[in-house]
Amino acid sequence: MATTTLPGDYLTPAQAAEALGRSTQRVRSMIWEGKLDAVITPLGKLIPRESVERLLAAREQVAG
Repeated sequence: MATTTLPGDYLTPAQAAEALGRSTQRVRSMIWEGKLDAVITPLGKLIPRESVERLLAAREQVAG
């Protein structure tokens, strides 16, 4: 499986959802569950790119 490189330091929940192949609501749940890191800004929550890439890498390891 190809490695995914995401642009920018932070992603919106919608961008993270697209990268992860999940819904925006699921991404918000993953933040609440502590599976994804997020920072709160005046414009809403942003997810560090590294957090999404870490989850994608773990998923690739499980898939083999």
